[in-house]
Amino acid sequence: MAKEVEPLNKRVDISVSETNIQDFVRAVANLSGLKINVSPQLSVNLVNKFTNGRVADLLSFLCEQYNLKIKFTGNIVNLYKEQVPYIPREPKVEYLKDSALISLDVQSITLSRVCRKITEETGVNLIPSPDMYNSSAIQNQKQDDQSLSE
Repeated sequence: MAKEVEPLNKRVDISVSETNIQDFVRAVANLSGLKINVSPQLSVNLVNKFTNGRVADLLSFLCEQYNLKIKFTGNIVNLYKEQVPYIPREPKVEYLKDSALISLDVQSITLSRVCRKITEETGVNLIPSPDMYNSSAIQNQKQDDQSLSE
């Protein structure tokens, strides 16, 4: 792609200290004539000194260091961080039917998912009140509800 986008082959001298990535890339673009878009979601401060560095190498370095992606649209370079889809953690629920003991690891998991998992493990339908939204960890808690031991 460097052959198609001429400014990527240009060499620049640049030194920055505690400079955000948008300003750094903007300075590289100004020095090289590169047309570049930097995602506003990037919030990295840089401390770098590049002497006689190829613009393509500088961008590759940034991508490797900060897990960034580059996309080309004609001669415009787009620098961004790929959005990783959020995969919620599953609640850990252990229920010992013989002793009616339940152990939970539900830190940072929504109450509805915790109740669903407890219902799956124990067979008891839980209907939380709307004001119950704090997560916690419970281990080997004896249940007063006799339906859990049935």
